[in-house]
Amino acid sequence: MNILIATPYLPYPPNSGGKAAQFSMLEAIPGHYSIRLVYRMQTKDDVDYAKQLEARLSNVKVILCDQDRCHRLEKQSEESTSIIRYILRFPARVGWKLLFSYERLIRTIAPLPTQPTLPEKSKPEQIALPFPAFCEVSSSVLNSIRENLDWADLVQTDFIDLLTISSLSLHSKPKVFIVHQVHKSYVDTFFQSLGSTGKDNFLVEYHSQLTRVVERAFLQEYDAIIVFSQEDSDALKAIGITKPIIISPYTYPLDINPVNPQELTQGDWKKELVFIGSGEHGPNEKGLEWFLDHVYPKLDANQPKDRKPPLLVVGDWSLEQRQKFEISGVSFVGFVDDLSATIRGRVCICPIQIGAGLRTKLLAAAICASPIVTTSLGCQGIGMKHEVHCLIADSARDFTSQLTRLLNNMGSLGSELAVNANSLVRNNFSQEAGSKKRLDLYESLAKRRD
Repeated sequence: MNILIATPYLPYPPNSGGKAAQFSMLEAIPGHYSIRLVYRMQTKDDVDYAKQLEARLSNVKVILCDQDRCHRLEKQSEESTSIIRYILRFPARVGWKLLFSYERLIRTIAPLPTQPTLPEKSKPEQIALPFPAFCEVSSSVLNSIRENLDWADLVQTDFIDLLTISSLSLHSKPKVFIVHQVHKSYVDTFFQSLGSTGKDNFLVEYHSQLTRVVERAFLQEYDAIIVFSQEDSDALKAIGITKPIIISPYTYPLDINPVNPQELTQGDWKKELVFIGSGEHGPNEKGLEWFLDHVYPKLDANQPKDRKPPLLVVGDWSLEQRQKFEISGVSFVGFVDDLSATIRGRVCICPIQIGAGLRTKLLAAAICASPIVTTSLGCQGIGMKHEVHCLIADSARDFTSQLTRLLNNMGSLGSELAVNANSLVRNNFSQEAGSKKRLDLYESLAKRRD
């Protein structure tokens, strides 16, 4: 079978939750399926990443859109000024400096009379808004899809960014959409996290209902929809989706070396914290900010600062974000080659309050023997239970209490939680469990068309 997949994110390297989800499912698809991946280039590094992905998965071919545009932008940004240009522009620069100096001198010697001004009205505070459900798809991506339609038996699109592709007939080829998170759920939790007041009700309702209408309209044009959890399936049905919804969770990150918690010794359990996730994903930034503002300062409040449990932040974060969250005890380690070695035996925190879908960070933590403290939303869809697979807390006070409890009992409670979570993820999010339903759907859609 030939599957044409359009995605806004290149699934290699799998250094974020969305990329890891895509990569793990591509790796789980058997080699007799041929896959062409349509992706619009963002940086020149995508060329090398695409080659590495193709080398890892022999049945995958990456179609890079806008290569010329990307190289042109990179070239322009890296272009240095030549000596000849510097010489030719020197008189102009000197002239402008003299002119500005002369203007400043005039304003100093003979300033203009000040004009009476009206008192400034305080500007109304504008509530923050989530990113919209409707995104325009570039012509280069659309052209690449069109050029490969005759080859394809089925067309799949991933992420809300490409939701609107369903408006095309695609020569009557079956169309499948992968819901990484129900956007209506994302928007609702986004506003809930802001604690929107009564004066914002109309604005909040507008964006919530606008998202519902847009998401439902385009999803209804697909032949089938794949979600990762029962919660997401229920959320789609609640907004009026009547097309087939298949629950097919992706696998735990297959590029991670699993760790058996039962093999860890007492000394391997550390009173240290780890947060997994890229700063490019808004809910990660908001979750970490909430934790550092409301939970971290209260840990061991009666102890010296150097006794506070250190926190490792794993993933790509910008310099501006790192400076924003700069605080004693917090270290940003970036993308790590061996995640299991970094997080095993440490407490994984998941203070996420915005979004839907599955948290790859928790699948990774469970498979790497990292006991978990999370919000209810953070572990949604995985099937984790409080005090069995993890500790769940939604308020800052409860999160602090549960985290302190776990840190003080790593060798007993931490070990027990890690063993149970590891077993849960191995059984329910293995390669076999993750791929079967999806492959069955592909086959049924292809047969229906024939």
